[in-house]
Amino acid sequence: MPKAKKTDKQRIYILDTNIFMADPDCMNRFGKHMIIVPDMVIEELDDNKKASGDKGYNTRQSLRNFDSLRRKGNLIKGVPTESGGSIRITSDYDHVILPSGWKDKPDNRILQVAKGMKEESEQPVILVSKDTNVRIKADILKVKAEDYKHEMIDEDHLRYNGRNEILLTDKDFQKLLQGTPIELKKAKFERCNKDRELLENEFLYITNQTTYGTLLAKVRENFIVSLQYDSIRPFGVQPRNVGQRFAIEALLAPANELPLVILKGSAGTAKTFLTLACALQQCAEENIYRKITIADCLRNGDYNENEQDYIRTDQKITGSQCIYPTRQCLFTETGIYRSLFDPCFHCFQTSCPYFTKAWL
Repeated sequence: MPKAKKTDKQRIYILDTNIFMADPDCMNRFGKHMIIVPDMVIEELDDNKKASGDKGYNTRQSLRNFDSLRRKGNLIKGVPTESGGSIRITSDYDHVILPSGWKDKPDNRILQVAKGMKEESEQPVILVSKDTNVRIKADILKVKAEDYKHEMIDEDHLRYNGRNEILLTDKDFQKLLQGTPIELKKAKFERCNKDRELLENEFLYITNQTTYGTLLAKVRENFIVSLQYDSIRPFGVQPRNVGQRFAIEALLAPANELPLVILKGSAGTAKTFLTLACALQQCAEENIYRKITIADCLRNGDYNENEQDYIRTDQKITGSQCIYPTRQCLFTETGIYRSLFDPCFHCFQTSCPYFTKAWL
């Protein structure tokens, strides 16, 4: 949401249930303005509190936030928010008449509140919902409606995939082929993706404008440089395509150069496999690091709260370990490594000098 200016007239924002499911802290995103929560929102949150994943977590966190506000004051009369505004729950608009044919359902009950408040309030009333149909119905009722944009990501970031294609002059191409870095400002090239400039650590697929030969490079400190680790086969793994060569280059780079590497791709593109190969290369072969920590992101509802770990011993299953689904991928990848480095197969199952386990 746009930040409120000091000269803005105070507005009334009515929040749909899906706003709290998207952002539990949304009540602190509206500056000095008043937030109205229809009672039906609390009912819907209660119905979804056991949902799995982010939806369930955000729902439960929202309910905890409401309980925290309840202890600070009367939610029916209104409680101050951290951003300087106020929030209150209302259930006073059941008498508002909606168009005939509209069913009695939660969305329409929320629209009732929006219409009723618009009719009686001198302040601007805005319904905020991520539901397109709710916003359309609000237009029918002549109630201003907006999407919630606080958690949205700029599309430019979504389009960035870590690589670009450029056409390079034969002179610069030959220099790069011989290992000579080329300064970005002086290089004569044409970007295939002209929407943005080249970024630091971005990988490049370069084509010679004259001979149409190709090579791979990356941007480093405002220079175009050849791949530094392209000749290395981490733990004996041979990359099969350009994307995997780029991934290995990023994963083998020093931590002070690339402190965080994010690999994105569809299932089966060897993201986990290459990560383990590069980790073992730097830990077991080159002794750069002492340990490898494998962290798994836990989502509420994915595990039994009474369990202290994702792995437990089950005597009924030949005394072996029961592996919960969220970690099965790691065991699958390790199984592939048995032929490469058999002792490391036990890293996930017994104590090992190379591996530690962590859950986020």
